Amino acid sequence: MRISVARVFYTICFCILFIRNLASGQVNVSNLAEYQAGNLPDTSPRNLTTLYNSLNLNYQKEMINASFKFERFQHENPTNAYSELTQKSISLNQGGIGITIGNFYEIFGRGLLLRSFEIQGNILEDIIYRTRYGFYRDIDGLLVKYQAQNLEIKLLHGRPLFNVLPPTFASDRRRPTLLEGIETNVTIAENYTLGSAYLRENDNDKLQEYGSVSFSANMPGEMQIYSEYAQRFNGNQDLFSLRDKTAHALYAGANTIFGPVGLSFEIKDYINFLLNFNDPPPIVKEHQYIVLNRSTHVIEPLYETGWQAEALYTSQGGHQFTVNFAESTNKLLNKDATFKEFFTEASIHLTEGTFGKFFFDLSNDPFKFEKDRFALGTYLSQNWHNNWGTTIGLEFQRFERNLLSVQQIENTAVTLEISHSPTYTAGIIWERSTDPDLTDAFTTPQVENNARNWLAVSIGSQIDQNHFLNLFYGKRRGGPACTSGICYNVLDFEGFEMRLSSHF
Repeated sequence: MRISVARVFYTICFCILFIRNLASGQVNVSNLAEYQAGNLPDTSPRNLTTLYNSLNLNYQKEMINASFKFERFQHENPTNAYSELTQKSISLNQGGIGITIGNFYEIFGRGLLLRSFEIQGNILEDIIYRTRYGFYRDIDGLLVKYQAQNLEIKLLHGRPLFNVLPPTFASDRRRPTLLEGIETNVTIAENYTLGSAYLRENDNDKLQEYGSVSFSANMPGEMQIYSEYAQRFNGNQDLFSLRDKTAHALYAGANTIFGPVGLSFEIKDYINFLLNFNDPPPIVKEHQYIVLNRSTHVIEPLYETGWQAEALYTSQGGHQFTVNFAESTNKLLNKDATFKEFFTEASIHLTEGTFGKFFFDLSNDPFKFEKDRFALGTYLSQNWHNNWGTTIGLEFQRFERNLLSVQQIENTAVTLEISHSPTYTAGIIWERSTDPDLTDAFTTPQVENNARNWLAVSIGSQIDQNHFLNLFYGKRRGGPACTSGICYNVLDFEGFEMRLSSHF
């Protein structure tokens, strides 16, 4: 078996650091354990038991920082199980210079060229591989940073994680690409910043080169603007071209505040710019509501243009009102498919101790063959005596799907939560859908009056300052979900789930 010299070097340095300095440094430990007894609907065995665990250790002393992540997944099928040291790094920071060897997260500009990330607390599972693992996309290699008053420089050399594949796959398949890049940002007169970046991708000796330029400014009247253009070079393209034959990504945005009113506007133009290590801004409203998050528009950087505008008003009483317009155009069978959405929300303090949120949404998404999508809902929260509280949520959505036939679809979500701060919470969630893709699937036990239902109970308990326990039992509806602009798919689940989060 071939052993990487870099891996041996990281491990030796890490061990020496701990042996010499463990007693005098600061150690932080966090652990996430999730046990499941259940499975996908109508999948055998129905009482499949699995256990996922993620242990994170961080050590810091003066200018040195070391960390590692150990992930383990237990499954009755050995091909689905693994135990891996998935992350390890050592960092040195001194006098504006930072050096990291190992796994790290980094972003160039707004992510047009490069964005690595971690969505803490989220666990990925693909329906094909059925293996759970942490939701992150890091880079394994070397990162050097220099930070001065008006100058920032980043240099990196490493392999980004292709996190579609779980840790059961070999490292060379999960990290097939070598990246080398540099980014510089120069600040002029404190209010203006010019940036540029270069990135080279080496995939099995096939080279691709990318470049970007950016500009940001703090303008008078509390206005901020930012623009960035990135392009792939191949020798046959014009620089700064927005034509379809040029692989490029353009993002620009501005926001300002006029007293109680905040305004923002963003545009995007992404053509043939789907990389395995970038994540351009989606420029679509990210919703926290159940029926809206599940039907949110997911960007397609192969071809997507559009814009988003939003206005936020905050009254003297603390009430907030939001209005958002978004439009995105994709290619569908060589024709334009334009997503449009109008969203408005009101957050109001109804009485002392009573808080309400109300939303209304209209959209069309021809990329999903969904027309006249209409949704509304409300959440009412009441604070009672002795730190007791209740929250009830009602959401409803209706749309028309034009595919082989016209389908009228309704989605409903009802939630009820009782809490005693900060000790525990208990909630019930019920969802119902008339979507034929769900009710007419090969599932007869869950079809009731041409509708499918999901009912679950969730209990959360703050055991002590360092431990939080969450219990789930019932049926969970899967589908798309988005967090921090990053979208992923959640699988359906039926059964019992226990999650314990610990911090020391």
